[in-house]
Amino acid sequence: MAEHAVTTSIGRLLTARGAWWFKTHGAGASRAGIPDILAVYRGRALALEIKAPGRTPTRLQAHTLARAAAAGATAACITDKKNLTEILDAIDHEIGDT
Repeated sequence: MAEHAVTTSIGRLLTARGAWWFKTHGAGASRAGIPDILAVYRGRALALEIKAPGRTPTRLQAHTLARAAAAGATAACITDKKNLTEILDAIDHEIGDT
């Protein structure tokens, strides 16, 4: 699955789960290293770098994800809907909606 297809499926999943989200790449707010999607789900900040399966973040992207995590966000490299579903389910569980 190409990165664009992953991004599209991730956006649909975020919308279906009630998250607010913004795609940074290609939206005029792009800057090297900034995660592709910034989102808020159930009061939790998400910084998501989207990659095609088998691809990994650049050194700068990994550094930015680590900084977002250090500041309290859930930061992750997402390669398919299953990755994000696990993260959202964990947030639901933490909040108490299992």
